[in-house]
Amino acid sequence: MGIMNVLHPRKGHAVMTWSTADKQSVEEVRAAFDELVGNGMFAYETTPTGEDVQLRKFNQDADEITIIPPPQGG
Repeated sequence: MGIMNVLHPRKGHAVMTWSTADKQSVEEVRAAFDELVGNGMFAYETTPTGEDVQLRKFNQDADEITIIPPPQGG
């Protein structure tokens, strides 16, 4: 089972889960991922070793994905 944490600047924190055995859940999370990343948010997969790797495409085999807003300059 995978988990996707979405830290949205206006909507707050949301959690989505999927199972590779449940194709509908995979497609729902993939669609949300594509929309969020397509709108400029950043996606990172936390690997089993604890490293965060930026994603450009949804990885249904990931254990955990975090979506964050882009950094703001100042």
